Amino acid sequence: MKHEDLTEKIGFKTIEELYDLAFKDGLTNVYNRNMLREVRNDFDCKELFITIVNIDNLKTINDNNGHLFGNTVLVELATKLQEKSDMTFRLGGDEFLLINRSFEPIFLRDICGVSHGTVYKSPKKSLADAMREADSIMYSKKMLNKKILELEDKIKKDTYHLTAHKENFSKVWDGLNII
Repeated sequence: MKHEDLTEKIGFKTIEELYDLAFKDGLTNVYNRNMLREVRNDFDCKELFITIVNIDNLKTINDNNGHLFGNTVLVELATKLQEKSDMTFRLGGDEFLLINRSFEPIFLRDICGVSHGTVYKSPKKSLADAMREADSIMYSKKMLNKKILELEDKIKKDTYHLTAHKENFSKVWDGLNII
């Protein structure tokens, strides 16, 4: 079978389309794990800043709003991350890797509920080790964010109960007619 026949049969017209299929995430259009495997050794002897980003509660977002909405969240986050990094990879699900040659503070809390961990990777540290470190920091922040949300929920519930008790107390107090 000729090359032209094969490309026509599978529906691809250009090498760029095959490249994108192999090395880019189909949903978010950022680089995928295949590309990371291709380039990871290029980063080992370099000074970089490595950030792992994870969406908090994507399952809840999907359950409450549907997977199409969850996909929109992923695409919008990936777009924002690309603006903040030299290279962006989707590692899978709701996890992304950002690689930067210089330190750029990343403020993601205003984008959506995300946790992230950033580490400095010296030329002596492997990319894999830096990623493990960043992942550990991200996971710690994710657990902290979860505790903060639980505490905020508890405060809201306690405030509601206090308000309800105050109203009941006011009614009882008013009913006593003490002057």
